[in-house]
Amino acid sequence: MLATACGPEQAAISHNRLGNVLYDKGQIDDAIAEYRKAIVLDPNFAAAHANLGDALRATGELDEAIAELRKAIELDPNDAVAHYWLGRALRATGELDEAIAEYRKAIELDPTYADAHDNLGNALRATGELDEAIAEYRKAIELDPNLLLTHNNLGLALQDKG
Repeated sequence: MLATACGPEQAAISHNRLGNVLYDKGQIDDAIAEYRKAIVLDPNFAAAHANLGDALRATGELDEAIAELRKAIELDPNDAVAHYWLGRALRATGELDEAIAEYRKAIELDPTYADAHDNLGNALRATGELDEAIAEYRKAIELDPNLLLTHNNLGLALQDKG
């Protein structure tokens, strides 16, 4: 175990980083195992809870994902990414109002977070708030013109509006 080669906090960081590499390679189950190891070593490691939550969301384990993301936010309430990921998990469960609130919090913490603007637009569009959705898509595109799906989302929202 890594904890014998260094202190538990450094070992937790190493497990978290390995989890990120595995996640990026599509080895989600292995990434989840590494994030869990990091949390055992450092239960207050907010980033590991957030990463675990997002990985669990990716596997469809939404209740556990939401719990981990809420824990991450409890530990670090200013983590825009954790709020964004919680919004994604909540939206996947159909909790659109809560998802919208989390996307808004992510944007409050990081106004340049283009993906948060895009996903806020998606949630608003799903609730019929087309003008707000269009504004969010436009903001996302302004921040990152390379978000091709956002261009499509904007087009669909404009089509819905008529």
